[in-house]
Amino acid sequence: MTQLPAATPRRQQASACLPQTISGPIDRWYALDLVRQNRCDLGLNDRDIAVLQAHLSVLPKGPLDPRRLNVSYAGKPEISRRSNHVQERTITRCETRLEEAGLVQRRRSANGRRFPVRIAGNIVDAFGIDLAPLLNCLPELEAMSNAHIVREEKQRYLRTRISNAAAALARHARRAAQICASSLEGLVRTGRNLARRTAVSREDVEDYEGRVDQLLATPDPSPEAAPEDLAAGSTKEDSASENALTPLKLAPDGGPSCHDTASARRVLPDRRADDAGQPVRHIEPRKKEDNRPSLQMEQLDPRQIVALWADLKALPDYHPAPPRDGHALAQMVLEFSGFLDLDRRLMIDTCAQLGWPNALRVLDYMTRRFASIKSPTAYLKMMLEKYRSGKAIAAGAVRMNRPLIRG
Repeated sequence: MTQLPAATPRRQQASACLPQTISGPIDRWYALDLVRQNRCDLGLNDRDIAVLQAHLSVLPKGPLDPRRLNVSYAGKPEISRRSNHVQERTITRCETRLEEAGLVQRRRSANGRRFPVRIAGNIVDAFGIDLAPLLNCLPELEAMSNAHIVREEKQRYLRTRISNAAAALARHARRAAQICASSLEGLVRTGRNLARRTAVSREDVEDYEGRVDQLLATPDPSPEAAPEDLAAGSTKEDSASENALTPLKLAPDGGPSCHDTASARRVLPDRRADDAGQPVRHIEPRKKEDNRPSLQMEQLDPRQIVALWADLKALPDYHPAPPRDGHALAQMVLEFSGFLDLDRRLMIDTCAQLGWPNALRVLDYMTRRFASIKSPTAYLKMMLEKYRSGKAIAAGAVRMNRPLIRG
C-alpha cells in the first residue's frame, strides 16, 4: 500500500517530517477528488473516502490555508450523519486507514474526547483529526494521478494495437483461403478478448501481433504454383513413383549410362497407376447436408446493395467491394456475424424483423463498437427490443418509419 508522508508521523522526530511546500489556499474538494482517483493505490475504500469527506465538510467554509489550524473535532455522531450514516465503530477503522495512508493525523486527548482549545475566545489548538497531512501531500497525489493517466493512455494504446491487428486479420481472411477457418476465427476472438481487458501487458500484445504477422505473411494460394513450392506436401511414395516413371538414359551400346547408375536399378511399371500405387482407391466422403438456417437474398437488386454500401462506415473497411449479388451478401452477413460472435439464428431473425438494409446498418454499427461490447448477442437482442418498442437504434440510423433504401 502506498503511504504518503504525514506532517508529524508517529514515533518519529519532528525533523523527519516533510516541510510544508504549499502556502496558498487549497480547494478541499480538489484534494478529495485526488484521493478518490488514487484510492486503489492508497488502499482505501468508499467508506474511507466518505469519512474523509465528512471531516473536510466540518472545517470552516472557503479555501483551506495549510498554515492555519485544520483540525476536525466533530464527534462521531456528527461524522456518521455526514458520511451517510457509517457506523461509529467503522469510523474508527476508517480513520486508522486514513492515518496509515498518510492523509490525516489523529490527535488524541487524555480522555479520548475531541474538542478545541480556546484562548481569549480564539481557537489555538484542537484534538481530533488533523487534515494538514492531506494538504501537504497534494504534489504527491497529483504525481500519482498523472502516473495513473499515463498508465491508462498506454493501456488504451495497447488495446488499439490489438484492435488494429484483429481488423487486419479479418481483412486477410478473405484472401487466405488456405488458413483453417476455425483457427482464424479463434485468433480473432482472442484479439477481441485482449482488447476488452482493463490491463494488457506489452508481452501479450507483441505475442499476438507476432501470431498475426505470421498469418499475414502466408502467401495466397495460386493455381500456377511451381511444383517445388508443393514439395513440402509430397510424400516419399509420391517421389518414388515419379522416379520410377523417369525414362532410363541408355548408353550407345544399349546398356544403362554410366552417368546414371542409380537409374539403372529402376524398373518401369507395366502401366501408370492413377491412384499413386494404392491397392484401394480413395473414396471421397459425401458432403453432409447443411441443415443450419440460411438467409434468402437471391432476388436482391445489386444496385441497391451498392447504394447502401456507400452509406456504411465500418463494413467497407473489411469488404471494400460490395457483394455482387444477394447470395454473396447473405454469405458475407453470416460469416461476418460469426466473427462478431453473434448467433446465426439471431442474425437471421434480425434480417427478417428489420429488413436486410437495416440489418446491415446494425451490423455496421456493432462493428464500429465491437471493442466496447461485452456480449454481442445480448446487445443485439436489446437493440431489437428497443426497435419493437418504437425507439431508434444504431445511433439513430435505424428507425421504425425510415425508408430502407435512400433515393
